[in-house]
Amino acid sequence: MGIKVKCEHCWKMFEVPDDAINKQRQCHFCQRSTLVRPIEEEKIEKKVHWQLYPFMNGTVFLLFLLSLVNFFLLFRGGLQEERMKEIFQETTEWQTKLKNSISDMEQKVKAYDQLLLQNKVQHFTPESMANELVRILESSIKLIHERILRQQNMLKEVEENLNKIQEATKKITQSLGEKDEKR
Repeated sequence: MGIKVKCEHCWKMFEVPDDAINKQRQCHFCQRSTLVRPIEEEKIEKKVHWQLYPFMNGTVFLLFLLSLVNFFLLFRGGLQEERMKEIFQETTEWQTKLKNSISDMEQKVKAYDQLLLQNKVQHFTPESMANELVRILESSIKLIHERILRQQNMLKEVEENLNKIQEATKKITQSLGEKDEKR
């Protein structure tokens, strides 16, 4: 009879023999080597990892909020050049806030490192913590990249719509000018 374990890399569950506890085994799904630990130990380990997620959720919320602000600024009226200047100002502010958020996350990670050292938790190895931090940062970067691409696409659509509106406005003013000339 085997025990169920979770891969450290792909997080999928698979079964290994009982004698494989605390040994390296190859994951059946991602083929990477993972340390075999019963799932009960994994639950203790997750407590520290979940403490990092609220900070990532805050960053994602900040990105979403800034996207909404940019969208609102595009449609609130005024000249197109003024709106573009406001967008670029918001972008620099957004970049500053993002840098501050990243530095806050780094400080929190350092604080958690110190907390782990104080509590002398033996479940983490420097390699597993580094792998987890890399995984978290990769997913955060991927989310940020996707948000930036979406925002760029939104800006392109808005520019196209503004160009269409300008063309329609020109046609209307021309037709009004022709009607005034006929009178």
